[in-house]
Amino acid sequence: MGVRQAMAVLLVCCLLGCRSPGAAMQAWVGRTEADLLSSWGAPDSAVTLGDGSKVYTWKRIRGNQDVYKEGRQSFVISPDGTVKSFSYENMPRF
Repeated sequence: MGVRQAMAVLLVCCLLGCRSPGAAMQAWVGRTEADLLSSWGAPDSAVTLGDGSKVYTWKRIRGNQDVYKEGRQSFVISPDGTVKSFSYENMPRF
């Protein structure tokens, strides 16, 4: 295999291995609050809404010594204890 072919295979493997934050977070919808907290740990903030739903938010700081960006990932937990939805902002692909 030539160098170009090897680079093309490597590029395809890297692209297939990358998941957007949305795709990774979507996997949690329908799962339990306990499973989420067990995996993600304690959130940076937790808010209980008027209908009994909860919003858990984790903040992520990334960057180098010159530039920092803060991202956030949030999940809404329904009153019955299941993950209902999610949102994110300024998160890289992983």
